[in-house]
Amino acid sequence: GVKSGKSTFSVYLAISTYKRIHRRWKVRKVFQTLFNKPLDEEPLLYSNIPLSVPYVPITLELLQRKIRPRYGSVAYVNEASLLCDQMLYKDDELSERLTLFNKLFGHETCGGYLVYDTQCIGDVHYAVKRSLSNYFYVHHLEKRIPFFLVAKVREERYSDDVGTITNTYTEDVEENLKTVIIPKSVWKKFDAYCFSVLTDSLPV
Repeated sequence: GVKSGKSTFSVYLAISTYKRIHRRWKVRKVFQTLFNKPLDEEPLLYSNIPLSVPYVPITLELLQRKIRPRYGSVAYVNEASLLCDQMLYKDDELSERLTLFNKLFGHETCGGYLVYDTQCIGDVHYAVKRSLSNYFYVHHLEKRIPFFLVAKVREERYSDDVGTITNTYTEDVEENLKTVIIPKSVWKKFDAYCFSVLTDSLPV
């Protein structure tokens, strides 16, 4: 939901995953250079919002598979329903391209990752929902620890067959939250209010 910490959690997940993949690429590059072997292409971090780390903007050409992402890349989509709304793609060919982008991203990037965040799964395009089986629900963020955030999350199951969330637990949700430790420095990596520019020219 709004201000639950989903962007903070997702940006941290996307950037930390990309850094791990990029470190492995740099190690391979050293050995490939030593043994005069062809170099693997450098993985990229794609994002639809500005980040303070090196990234490449997500374009419609990428979503429609007119260009391919680099091998090993990570793509982050903030507020997924704004980019992949279920009402946005009415054309069958475009919907098929978006479906393939989501379903085959890991294959086509040879091990890359695709990270979405959204306030409501029901609003995103079925091409995204059909690729989901599990997702993280951010219950809340605790900010009382210096330099770190404590995210309380749980993994939920989703079934597109019935278009609903299907949970297999009966106990209270707060009894089974997982804890994720996030450095507060992640707040410097993105602008949580980047969409405010859309109304900057309007009168109060």
